[in-house]
Amino acid sequence: DVTIEMARVREGAVLERWTSLTRQRLQQLVHRSIRKLGNPVLWMDTAGRVHMHVVSVSVGGWSGSGINHLVSPDEGRTWTSGGRLVVSPLFNLRTLVRNQPLVMQDGSIGLPAYHEFVNKWGLWLRLESEGRVIDSVRMQKYEGGRLQPAVAATSPTEATAALRSASRHARRVQRNTTRDGGRSWPQRPALDVPNPDASVSLLRLDDGSLLMAANPLESGRHRLELLHSLDAGETWTRLRVIEASDAITDEFSYPFLAQDLSGDIHLSYTLLRQGIRLHTFNAAWLWGEGSP
Repeated sequence: DVTIEMARVREGAVLERWTSLTRQRLQQLVHRSIRKLGNPVLWMDTAGRVHMHVVSVSVGGWSGSGINHLVSPDEGRTWTSGGRLVVSPLFNLRTLVRNQPLVMQDGSIGLPAYHEFVNKWGLWLRLESEGRVIDSVRMQKYEGGRLQPAVAATSPTEATAALRSASRHARRVQRNTTRDGGRSWPQRPALDVPNPDASVSLLRLDDGSLLMAANPLESGRHRLELLHSLDAGETWTRLRVIEASDAITDEFSYPFLAQDLSGDIHLSYTLLRQGIRLHTFNAAWLWGEGSP
């Protein structure tokens, strides 16, 4: 019964909402049986079309998943199929997305993805604007598993990836970097940011610094914070507490950062596993001025 829901929000008010995609509609679009779907990632091209990369499972659990590419001319009300991303020439399974893509200098799309089966590691997919996979690069993997990379560019050829740690023995946000435009992603020392096996989000601000949304805890997801880095992700300072609870069973999770054309920053996240909360704020609020 999972659906992809969409909403139009302005100045803190939900103007409209609608069911954008159902399992049955995705089956019609991709011409295959779909047991479940999830992890939608959206981006808009220069023609104003909305693209969605969404994970689906036909057989088994999430380890049997694949990534579908859909295109909408009307901001997510109707979709056409852009095809299934071919990441592996064999089974083409066990690949998922979670975080925002980046537009590359040559017009291609850099899509952070990850492999999830017995082992877990990040992937960097480079796509044509119409969705075909040009290249797939494995981020150097760590013992214990790392997944759900969030990527932010720090120069025309460099980027940093912050990854969720799936290891009980490495309770820190993990890191890979590239200095060659995504052709290789060597591992780097873990960040000094606790991670309770929870997803993080990254955003490059207009001044070149980086903003991270994370649960900086070693267990539980009952605290959500914004962190800031002035040195391309090497070190981080805690900037703002978004949510905090004394109850370890409370959960503020799966943050997602985006910035609109006016410069306002939007942070959405799962609220207590019951709904989605959206915070909108400007740069001045980040530095302690005014209200969100």
